[in-house]
Amino acid sequence: MGCGEPPFSVEAHRFHVLLISAESAHSCPANGSSQTESLRLCRASHLKGRTLAAYAEISSVENSQKVWFATYSCYLSRIAEQVFRKGQTMVIANRSQRVVIIGGGHGLSHLLRGLKRLPFDLTAVVATSDDGGSSGRLRQQFGTLPPGDLRNCLLALSDADPLLQRLFDHRFDADNGGELGGHSLGNLMLLAMAQRQGGGVLTMLEQASQLLQVRGRVLPVTLEPGNLWAEMADGSTIEGETSIASSPLAIRKVGLASEHHAPTVGVLEAIQQADVILLGPGSLYTSVLPPLLVSGVANAIRSSSARKIYVCNLMTQPGETDGYTASDHVSAMEAHLGKSLFSEVVVNTRMPNTSMLRSYQCSGAVPVQADVEKVKAMGYVPLCGAYIEEGEGIVRHHAERIGSMLSRALEPAPSCLPLLPTVSYDYAWAS
Repeated sequence: MGCGEPPFSVEAHRFHVLLISAESAHSCPANGSSQTESLRLCRASHLKGRTLAAYAEISSVENSQKVWFATYSCYLSRIAEQVFRKGQTMVIANRSQRVVIIGGGHGLSHLLRGLKRLPFDLTAVVATSDDGGSSGRLRQQFGTLPPGDLRNCLLALSDADPLLQRLFDHRFDADNGGELGGHSLGNLMLLAMAQRQGGGVLTMLEQASQLLQVRGRVLPVTLEPGNLWAEMADGSTIEGETSIASSPLAIRKVGLASEHHAPTVGVLEAIQQADVILLGPGSLYTSVLPPLLVSGVANAIRSSSARKIYVCNLMTQPGETDGYTASDHVSAMEAHLGKSLFSEVVVNTRMPNTSMLRSYQCSGAVPVQADVEKVKAMGYVPLCGAYIEEGEGIVRHHAERIGSMLSRALEPAPSCLPLLPTVSYDYAWAS
């Protein structure tokens, strides 16, 4: 058998990595003795020639032997790397798909909670314009970033002891808690960590991530508290996220009081290195758009080679998106950020149950109409499905179904894959 004709094992467009020893590769140079090699092997997905996931442990290999690793898929049929080292281990790095989720509010943290169960490398980029509740009080009193959305994302990605998670999520009774009333214990702990570090938000987040055993990264979109304003349908202007959300007037446009806040260190890098960027879900005008308006963020998304997907909301939001269809949500994104920021739109096509519908209708909310053909006509690819999950009196996106959709989306059909001339591998030798 020639070096260029290894005994490939193929399953769809997944890889198998095979060891070809000098004993089996008869036409390879420098054939050696047939001592036993032990190979531990991982099968892995591969996308666009970026990184192959494999782990091979080779023992009792004589210096005269050559070890060949060969890879095969529907778009690669070549020997990828020749390796030889006696009595050591070669690791070809396994890289999970990098998923960046940008937004704020409960929609973001709920999606993270489901996606963390899947083999993704997650980064949450969180809005900093919240000015209500415990976050707003701490922001006003201490000049800190609003900690609430950061806390929710940390908890969503946490693998810590459930008791610690419950304590971090504990909220003091609003009526009988005195000055602590309405505050989240987790918000206070994040504030305390930041103060002990001299106001270092990133160090605080690093420590909190260690404490909560966070699986992924949580980054504020900027280190400056954002001040949101909105131009309403009657031409008036309202300032502050809470005031905007509570106004009965329709929103025409939103913006940040300062357009020059710099993105947090690591945000633009995460966007550039992402395999997938998810925008939303969350309140369109007060959670999804604000972080995208921070200087440099939208341009970084445009220039990224990642798949860019907008996760459209399930229900309309009274005062923000009354009567909006899926295409209306997309139009609002375009009006603020221009075209080509994303190319795909997650659209839910299943209605909530009757009792849930009645409950939402009492508050003025209805399901977002899935006008898929109009979304297509706008130049976007609708990713349609039953992405709704019902429980505890509310509807949310079914995070695991979205995660499954992403997993499938990251493995293109063989017919769509180009022949790539070269492949790069990250590898290291370990004694």
